[in-house]
Amino acid sequence: MFCQSNETYEREVKAVQTLLSSRVDGILVSITKVTKDFSHFRKIQDNGIPLVFFDRICNELDTDRVIVDDEQGAFDAVEHLIKTGAKILFIFQGRRIFRLGKTERMDT
Repeated sequence: MFCQSNETYEREVKAVQTLLSSRVDGILVSITKVTKDFSHFRKIQDNGIPLVFFDRICNELDTDRVIVDDEQGAFDAVEHLIKTGAKILFIFQGRRIFRLGKTERMDT
């Protein structure tokens, strides 16, 4: 199952309720930028369901996490392209408001 909050806390909470009622075996989450109350994620833990955060990390909960170092990843990719003979490089990226990874962490 996939759920999309569209950066809305209320949709995030509803998605968690849907996943819990669907009796999923585990949940991977990138929390919204506006989430300040993490009680819906505590419900996941209380039900014994494995919970893993990626990209945006909630330090308030003890969970597994997947974090990407965007800067190092970009550096490694460009270095590889240069070493393999690339001469003209171009970067295509989305809007800056969607910047995720190690450079954006949620500190609670």
